[in-house]
Amino acid sequence: MSYIESVQRAIDYIEEHLEEELDLSSIAEEAYISVAQLYRVFYALTGHPVKEYIRKRRMSVAANHLRNANYSVEELAWSSGFESYHSFAKVFKKIVGVTPAAYRSADFYFSFEPIRLHEQVAYKEDKEQAELFPDVKVIRFLPVKMHAYLHMSSQEAGIELEAFRMVYEKLGLHQAARGMKPKLRIFGYNVDLLDEEGESRFGYRMLIAGGEEWIDPDSFVEEPFIGGLYAVRKIAASPPEVVQEGWNRLLSEWLPKSTFEIGPHPCIEEFIAYNGKVTRMNLFLPVQRKYRNEPIEVVELPEVQAFFCRG
Repeated sequence: MSYIESVQRAIDYIEEHLEEELDLSSIAEEAYISVAQLYRVFYALTGHPVKEYIRKRRMSVAANHLRNANYSVEELAWSSGFESYHSFAKVFKKIVGVTPAAYRSADFYFSFEPIRLHEQVAYKEDKEQAELFPDVKVIRFLPVKMHAYLHMSSQEAGIELEAFRMVYEKLGLHQAARGMKPKLRIFGYNVDLLDEEGESRFGYRMLIAGGEEWIDPDSFVEEPFIGGLYAVRKIAASPPEVVQEGWNRLLSEWLPKSTFEIGPHPCIEEFIAYNGKVTRMNLFLPVQRKYRNEPIEVVELPEVQAFFCRG
């Protein structure tokens, strides 16, 4: 077993037992490596010490509860493995940047998602580009079997959230709120449709990865997803203008200055929900490496008369 597979097993084990007391020896045993190797290899492959990774994941979950539920800070401190409010608040502020109370009404969100080592891509990026777009990462989405559902509507506005609600009901994910945690991811993308009279209609195709035990074969069609390279940006799910601005920032600002160009695979959106309500989205822009730089064209413009005044 390679070190990548071992560390990914450790990450998956941490995710499954995040709300429990985690023992490093148990994590190392699950990864088939020693505790000393776990410390060294985990940091080398993820960039995070294993204990710090666990804290960041727990703070991410706590931040989600703070923003979308009525849990008290004391309850979250206990469920996050802290013995007191003060120790929890201190770590939360160190990682998130504000106190738990201030985060409830803050105008930003904190998210530290589980790392998927097989998706990581090594690529060179200009320092200025990295500083301008710290929220954009290029990943390799591996080919995977998905289950699809096509939602149709007479209007385009709000079709994404409408389609998500339909899929949420068909999957019976309301049961997940009662303690069951299906391992699935929900994606979607717009499709153009024509009705029987040849008039345009709006469609949104939902894709579900994993969670086969929740899939009703009468409602979903199994289909392969080819995967590929994607530039991913995390955004808030509402209002709709935020989603559009997220796509515009990827296409018109990040892409022209990057070492990538548009790829042939489809654009997709991932839905991150809390108790059935979409709270965040990940935008996946298909890209491929740009193998040659575009030449600079020098254009000589004719002289024109100009006037200016100072008020």
